[in-house]
Amino acid sequence: MTNIKRDSGWSWLVLFCVVCCQVVLGGICLSGGIFYIEFTNAFGDKPVETSWLCSLPITMWFISSPIGSVLTNRYGCRVCSFVGGILAALGLSLSYFATSLTYLFFSHGFLTGLGLGINYNGCMSALNVYFDKYKTLAAGIASIGHNLGLVIFADLISFLVEHFALKGMFLVLSGLTFNLCACAMVMFPISVEKYAQTDHFRTATVMKTSKRNFINFSRFFCVEVMCLLT
Repeated sequence: MTNIKRDSGWSWLVLFCVVCCQVVLGGICLSGGIFYIEFTNAFGDKPVETSWLCSLPITMWFISSPIGSVLTNRYGCRVCSFVGGILAALGLSLSYFATSLTYLFFSHGFLTGLGLGINYNGCMSALNVYFDKYKTLAAGIASIGHNLGLVIFADLISFLVEHFALKGMFLVLSGLTFNLCACAMVMFPISVEKYAQTDHFRTATVMKTSKRNFINFSRFFCVEVMCLLT
């Protein structure tokens, strides 16, 4: 455990790393249209199989959320994000040896999507740990990474395939994805006080309590009487 405070300068560094992870996640999972064209050129016109393959990473992203939650609760967001980065990079590395769409179903679709989903869960959990007052702002900034990754990887994937072929593209993407592990290393376990003891929570609690104390129940009675009369 370290003595890093919430909403500190290190917290914003963690947010930057989370955004970088979201760029990779969005670039790979949301670029199904680009992958569809490249897979069709490499393995022939098989629209059904190729469509399933291109949609599998984003499907695994959401399905793997319970697994990421278990890892985060048991080992912390740092380990969860690191494991997710390893799995995603391993899936893309194994895709280098693909000779059919069936092989890519396991490597690119299942393994890469599973790793990215686990990494996503750990990253978003880290924001909850490192931020208190600016938590909603941090979550909003982190969500930009998905769309930013979609814009960047759309041209990047086409460029890599053009210059290094499909296998080279998978190798370069696997190298980029390994950086998810580096981003996970900044998420040190920190000692966080109970949320109920923070000033931000106490202020919100007082405001909610005061609002409850000033509820005028006579309004509900008047509405009920009017409904009965009509």
